[in-house]
Parts: sequence; structure tokens; C-alpha cells
Amino acid sequence: MKNGNLLLCLTLSLYFWTSQFAFAELVAEVDRDRISMGDTMRLSITATDGEDVDGINLRPLLENFDILQRSTSSNTKIINGIADRTKQLNLDLTPKRKGTLSVPALRSGNRSTNLILVSVSAAAKSPTGNETFVFEAEVDKREAYVHGQVIATFRVQNAIPLGDMSISNLSIEDAFYDLLEQRKFQRIINNRTWEVHEVRYAIFPEKSGLLKIPAITLSARESLPRRNMFDLGRNGRLLRRTSDSISIKVLPRPPAFSADTWLPARKLSIEENWSAPPNQIKAGESVTRTITLRGDGLQGAQLPPISPPIINGLKFYPDQPKINDTENQHGRVGERIENIALVPTREGNWKIPEISVPWWDTERKILQYAVLPAREINVTGSIISTETGTSTSSTSPISLNENTASAFNTTNENYAWKIIATISAIGWLLTLIMLYITRNQGTRAPIKSSNDENESKCYKILVKACNSNDASAARKSFLSWAVARDNTTSINSISDAKKYFNDLELDLALSDLEEKNYGDQTSPWIGTELSSTVKRLRKDAKVSNEESVNLALYQ
Repeated sequence: MKNGNLLLCLTLSLYFWTSQFAFAELVAEVDRDRISMGDTMRLSITATDGEDVDGINLRPLLENFDILQRSTSSNTKIINGIADRTKQLNLDLTPKRKGTLSVPALRSGNRSTNLILVSVSAAAKSPTGNETFVFEAEVDKREAYVHGQVIATFRVQNAIPLGDMSISNLSIEDAFYDLLEQRKFQRIINNRTWEVHEVRYAIFPEKSGLLKIPAITLSARESLPRRNMFDLGRNGRLLRRTSDSISIKVLPRPPAFSADTWLPARKLSIEENWSAPPNQIKAGESVTRTITLRGDGLQGAQLPPISPPIINGLKFYPDQPKINDTENQHGRVGERIENIALVPTREGNWKIPEISVPWWDTERKILQYAVLPAREINVTGSIISTETGTSTSSTSPISLNENTASAFNTTNENYAWKIIATISAIGWLLTLIMLYITRNQGTRAPIKSSNDENESKCYKILVKACNSNDASAARKSFLSWAVARDNTTSINSISDAKKYFNDLELDLALSDLEEKNYGDQTSPWIGTELSSTVKRLRKDAKVSNEESVNLALYQ
């Protein structure tokens, strides 16, 4: 037995030692993949497990880029007692020529980075006249789909030192917008160096038609040079610039897209991971299937839930989904992670059907599908049932001598006492818990849930939108209220809400709301019907909750 434990410890130690190298990564990223001649670009190479990034061979980079500056940083996180170490090498690069240039795979030991392609255009135009300070706005597209992403960039270019820079707040009607990471780089135009600051927003229009991105104002103060070492610096003239307003044509959902959840994206992918090989599952054991849906140009909240299938012989237990929002050089990247526990009830072979998620390719303007292929599940008999079957199916007689029989009976008695002691301990523990609950039940003061406060806030916003007959705001606030009402994550669209509430009056009100937002109606939307219906549903929910509380008090 001791040799077996020693072998197990050695195996686990070898696994954890080798797993450090299996999961170690060397990842390269750029802050922009579209630049102009004379621009600088930040290349970041991140290594996990403490890889020495200083030893990376950078010579292949020099074919397409000049290295202007380099720096390194390190970070250590301890999660559940496990240290996660990362090192990062940051390089400021400038391109040597126009065209599509590659950041080649760079090697460090036995690992190498990923290949990156960068589009380099002609040098930016010089500001007209004697301008030394320019503020401008641009968008990545002039035509977008409803709920699709538009990137608005507000760019400051200055050839003189500036301080105390600030811009006015962006305010857009009929759109959700989110501030992205700011960028700062240098640009050389006609042998003159300019500092460039970019403030970017990811904008998601909420209805079709014309979306106007208003002008915003930048304020800054010129920084004058110090006259001597005791001079703390002087403030020069105050400079103000206002950007141009921009209009974007927002297209409605195309007729070719007939699915319930509208997903306009640059890219959509779906993948799976298993906690154990799906072809080595035993009956009665649990295995977790993790499904990750990732949308480039979408928010995580826009991604639909993945419902497990109904298969006789397999039981599925979905966990709460994880919704994440990250960022790349193209804007927002939404992510939805579904963890589903699978428990086979008997041995056999099953086929889990494929998962197909329709989405609209905003680059090519066509319907696409993100597909997770069907999966074969091979379930063998459980260890317990196999041992039982072996012991009961034996037909040959077993003879026991006195010593063997005595040892056998002693073992059975020890197991019996252990079982009795365990049951007794559990019984005492349950008794103490029940006594504690009974004693404190009458004195426990009711606590107002923070979810109730959130529901009340969402309801007030919804009523205000209905009273203003604002269809776009009503749609957004209704979905927020519906989620907050029952603290559910199963409502991500109007279609989900209809299925969840299953109320005919609400269906008619929501259909009218959707027709106004996405149809060709020219008549104004009236929010009275939706407001009264929501008021009734809210009252019904309160009555139901009060009845549940009263029942609990008298149990």
C-alpha cells in the first residue's frame, strides 16, 4: 500500500511539473494593425511561467521594422495558493515601408510567438498652415447594422508640448457606447515629430436610421519651457478645438436573417473543452463540458445562451454562465462561457447533436454559422456496478478456512461500526442545525434585497420611457427590468422575454414595440399599453412573493 501511495505521489508530481510547460504560452500582440508611415506601434510579447523574454531573438523584426524603444515588466498573481507569473517585453516599432508587413514568429527556447500582419499606408497628411495642434474625429465605417459595432476615434495631434488636456463628455441618443483603451504614439510628418493621443469609443446603435455622433470639445494648455532649474514650469495659452459631427447610416436587420437572436459581428466562434475525455466516461460519474461563445464586435450580453439537449440516459446540469467583455485592436470582444455538468445514468453510446449559432457577417454582409460538431459519448459501466456484478454473478463455490472466515467477519464488523458511527454523527449534526434554525427563525429581521432596489430602479426608468413614448429607450429598459424582476440570466432578447413570461397581452405590446424599432412604421409609438402590462406583471410578482413569505412563516 505504501509503494502504491509513493507511486501516486510521484505520478502527480510529474504531472504538475510537466503541466507547467504544457500550459506555458508566448503570445505577441500589437496595439494597432493599421498604421501609417512614420507612426509608432507597440508590440507586446507576454510569457507565462516566468520565461526569460529578454532572451528572445529580435533580429527577424528588423527586416520590416525599426525598433525605437524597448522595456520589460513582470507580474505575479497568487490564486488559490498557485503562483501565476508573467513577463512582458514591450517594443515601440516604426515600419520601414508601405504594404502588408509581418511581425514574424519570434523564438525563445522551444517556443515561438504567433505571426501578426500589419497594414501600413502612406504617411498621414500634414496639417494645413502653421497648425501645431489638431483635434479631429473619425469612424471606422459610415454604414453599420443595428446593434452592430462602430468605432469612433477622437484624435489629438500636437507638435508642441501640451498639458491639462480634457475632452467634453460624449452623449449619443439611441445608442449604447463604451469607452475603449486610449492610445498614445508618435507620428513623423515631413521630418516633424507629432504626439498623437486617441480616445476611442465602441458604439452600438439601438435602432435603424441615421445615427449622429455629435461634436465634442478638447481643451488643453500649452506647456512653456522652463527658464532655469528652479523654474517649476509655466502655463501658456489655453487652446480649444471642436471636432466635426459625424452621421452614420444604420441598417435594419436584413430579411435573410430569420433567427431569434440578432448577432451582427465581425467574427463569431464557438469551442468546447471537457474536464475528462468524453469517450472514457463511466456511468454515474460527472464530467463538465465547457462551451465558449466569442463574438468580435459584440458585447458579452448580446450572446445567446446555449441550452443542453434532452437525451434519455444523459442528465445535464448547467451552471450560471460567465459573461465577459474584453478588447482587441478592432474594439469589443464579447464572451459567454457555459459550464454544463453531464452525468450518464447507464452505460451505452450517445450522440450529442451539433450546436449551430447563426450570425451576420458585417464585413461580407452574409449569413454565417458558428458550428460546434456533434460529439460521440461512450459510457462504460461504473466501478461500483461492475464490482457488484462480478461478485454476484460468480457461480463457483468459495471455501473459507477458519482463519480466513474470522478475518472476513472481523472486517465486516469494522465496516458496520464505521457506517453506524457515521450515520449517528450526521444525525446529531442535522439535529443541531434544525435546533439553530428553529431558535433564530422568529428573531431574524427581514432584509431588503439589493435586487429589489435594482428592480425598482429599472421599473422607474421603463415607466419614464413609456410615458415619453421613446421606443428605443423602452426596449432597452424593459430588458433590464425583466432580468432584474426575477434575477434571471435567461432573458437576453425580446424573444426570450416572450417565452419567459408567456403572457399574451405582453406579447402584443412587445411585438408593437419591435415593429416600431425595426420595422417601417412612420406613426409614433405609444407606450401606454406596455406600461400598464408591466405594471400588472410587477403586481402579480409582488403578490406571489408575499404569499411565499407567509407560507414560509407558518411552516
